[in-house]
Amino acid sequence: LGIAYGTTTISRGGSAEKTFTQTSFDHINIPNSVTTIGENSFAGSNIKSIDIPEGVTTIGDTVFASCSALKEVRLPYTLTTIGANPFSNDQTLSSITIDTDNPIYSVLDDKYLVENKDNTLTLKSVLNGASKAIETIKVNEESISIIGANAASNMTFNEDVTNIIHDNIICIESSAFSGSNIKSFNMSSNIVKPKLQYIRINAFKDCKLLTSVNVGDAVNSIGLAAFSGCTSLDNIIVPFIGDGENNTHFGYIFGATDSSNNSRHVPSSLKK
Repeated sequence: LGIAYGTTTISRGGSAEKTFTQTSFDHINIPNSVTTIGENSFAGSNIKSIDIPEGVTTIGDTVFASCSALKEVRLPYTLTTIGANPFSNDQTLSSITIDTDNPIYSVLDDKYLVENKDNTLTLKSVLNGASKAIETIKVNEESISIIGANAASNMTFNEDVTNIIHDNIICIESSAFSGSNIKSFNMSSNIVKPKLQYIRINAFKDCKLLTSVNVGDAVNSIGLAAFSGCTSLDNIIVPFIGDGENNTHFGYIFGATDSSNNSRHVPSSLKK
């Protein structure tokens, strides 16, 4: 399947634009006239591999989300922006290759897609089959400070996850680990002074095997439903009740929008 030369944008809608979401094809040829691939452009398609040519600068949100057959992605040195959740729910993705001349994006240890922008390192995605928990990932001696949205959602780690975040992480973005098989999240274990300050909405949603949580003393904000659906959770240590700001009911971090819904949202495993 090919796209006509002269096309500059691939996205939903527009007379000169194209979208391939929910389409069946193995590979697509993208001309080097394209500069932007818009959000959801290939989401839900059966594409198996894609080679993004030089000239493309922007890839939108969830552009390859839920591509059940996608195994390989190659990205150019010209790429300067990758949107949120680019490969969420891509269970077969095992290889991302990025031109070594790209100044912003890199793939480390064949597992981690990392963005280095505005003096901040962000983990954008974890490839299927990652053999370890998120460890101290470094680029030019600087450590990852943000776990990006959906970075490890629905991930099945091959090893038990007992201490998943290192001491330089300051933010866990929305749905970062949702649906994954982590069993323990402990910011006080083996960390002298954890820096984690923000846990966003749905960050650990539906982590069915998660039994123990200690977010650490530095956290000052926990988003709505950050731990909703964690049905095995029997121990949780947080420095405050609610979100650390305006909401002061315990069920907030489990999805309760007000105190009257606490009992419906707080896991039964915590009520023993």
